[in-house]
Amino acid sequence: MPGGTTALDLVQGITEYSSRIALKMLFTQFGEVTACWIPPLEHRSNERAYVKFGTTKAAQAAYEASQAGQLFLDGVALKAEWRMAPARTQDSRDFEARGSNLMTSRDLMRAQMRGGGKGGARDGGGKGRRDLDMGGSRALMDRASGGSRRNDDREREREKDKKAKDRERSRERDRKRKSRSRDRKRRERSRSRSRKRSEERPALQDGAVAIEEEGTTAVI
Repeated sequence: MPGGTTALDLVQGITEYSSRIALKMLFTQFGEVTACWIPPLEHRSNERAYVKFGTTKAAQAAYEASQAGQLFLDGVALKAEWRMAPARTQDSRDFEARGSNLMTSRDLMRAQMRGGGKGGARDGGGKGRRDLDMGGSRALMDRASGGSRRNDDREREREKDKKAKDRERSRERDRKRKSRSRDRKRRERSRSRSRKRSEERPALQDGAVAIEEEGTTAVI
């Protein structure tokens, strides 16, 4: 290991799907990561990603794990080399790996709420990057909020339609129930009248026969 070196160049394993957050989380297991950088997509074929550690011990442990084939990022093996002569492009893009640069939008919002939106960066460049991150996070949150509101509106409309259909089905069942009840009552009244007429008719016939047998001349 070169004396005092705490940075590793990643010469293999960085793909178009690699992210700074995942890279930083992977190397944090060896110690504090003070800087982490991945080239833009269009430069990943000719520029190297790299990681800086707070101590040489952490850098040595990460290097040995890489040489042993124990480091994987998104299922791809990472190979690292000691960073001897950093390129100017990498130096100009160097930044602290701690803080908002490697935080998700949710973490950024929580940090802003806890800090009341205050707290400066260590330098002008860091502040600019932090402001950009916060602006992007706010945009993401706004889009997410808008999508959530639209989903809520659609859910309310579906619930309203469901309730209307339930009410209509309930009214239809009530109408059918009342109609069946009226039909049943009509049939019962009709049967009752039929029974009464059938009972009255034999009684009148029997009465007429009885009068004729007695030989009376009464007319019924």
